[in-house]
Amino acid sequence: MKKFFIITCLISLTATAFAYHLAFAQEGADPASAAASDSSDAIDISYSYGIVTSVSPEEITLLEYDYDRDEEVQVVYKIAADTEFNNIGSVDKIAKNDEVEIYYVDEAGIKTAKSIEKEEVSPAEADVLGGAYDDSAEDVYLEEVPANGTDAASADLPEGAAEPVPPPAE
Repeated sequence: MKKFFIITCLISLTATAFAYHLAFAQEGADPASAAASDSSDAIDISYSYGIVTSVSPEEITLLEYDYDRDEEVQVVYKIAADTEFNNIGSVDKIAKNDEVEIYYVDEAGIKTAKSIEKEEVSPAEADVLGGAYDDSAEDVYLEEVPANGTDAASADLPEGAAEPVPPPAE
């Protein structure tokens, strides 16, 4: 009886080992061709963003910051027939000085846009901002005024009010 049990265990263990390998087998797949097709299907999509300096139905030019050169540069992206436009209907809705994000592919030095998204200020954001959203406004730093009103520059301000001061020199 003991021999029968040991033989049964060995047979079931052997069958399980073969079944495990068969479960992961693929019919008609050549491992070399599968690896080659995986690498050829991979598309390297890059991301960038910037301010539109010019736009036409065929291409868009952005003013971007180049971190390698530590300066702003103008970059041209071709607009293909399959380019997707997010938050906008078409390239006609993009104007100079709009801020856009672009997903693109770089093929032999030619950057072709796959997706272009224009960031719009939503009505809720405009309401929070007082309805007057302006990117071009300079930052204003506020300085507290002494409550006793002894500061001559703030004599005409109400008690506890803050006055705008220029940004600190760098």
